[in-house]
Amino acid sequence: MIATAGMLVTIPLFATLSDRIGRRPVYITATLLTVVHAFTVVPLVTSGSFPLILTAYVIGLTLLNAAVLGPVGALLAELFPTSSRYTGVSLSYQSAGVIGGGLGPLLAAAFVAPGGPGIVAVSVMIAVFCVVSAGCVWVLGETRRADLYRIGD
Repeated sequence: MIATAGMLVTIPLFATLSDRIGRRPVYITATLLTVVHAFTVVPLVTSGSFPLILTAYVIGLTLLNAAVLGPVGALLAELFPTSSRYTGVSLSYQSAGVIGGGLGPLLAAAFVAPGGPGIVAVSVMIAVFCVVSAGCVWVLGETRRADLYRIGD
């Protein structure tokens, strides 16, 4: 609840920052910092210390997740022409949700199951997802100054 309350403030701040400096720098920085967080969060969460677990969770959501969510709506909307914008944004966002939100937890459960590679493999998986995401946004280019009426012409 603390992290979610923090996100009420940080998501609009990161969205505003992406309006000023660009979607790509905010998004890519957040995903690359999440790679680092993925490896530092494991010792915190497995420590059994409630304050450390809470700190890891709050940092992850309030800063890193918010820094991705802030610019992503505008970034996706600026990729598609007006005639297919809603469909394009929805399909791309929901497809990513299936991969990250469906496949990710399934793989994570297999990694930590007896005989699996262990908890560090979850960090590696998160890191791979983040690097792929950052790479995709890099390839897309900056969309901040896109003329929304001329996209697709």
